[in-house]
Amino acid sequence: MRLLIVEDEWIIAYDLRQFLESLGHTVHDITDNAEDAVKLTEKFLPDTIFMDIKLKGDKTGLEAADVI
Repeated sequence: MRLLIVEDEWIIAYDLRQFLESLGHTVHDITDNAEDAVKLTEKFLPDTIFMDIKLKGDKTGLEAADVI
């Protein structure tokens, strides 16, 4: 599976990436804000997005998910 992680806590994002890759999945990128999440989704077309609600920047994960 192609995955995208949207998480502003770097240790959580890193641990999640390590876990998912140990299961054989491909994590295309990690971002900490909603704007980049939308752009990366358009670029990579991930199968699944792991999205935090509170992110850096003006928009939330819920707002990013609504756009995506």
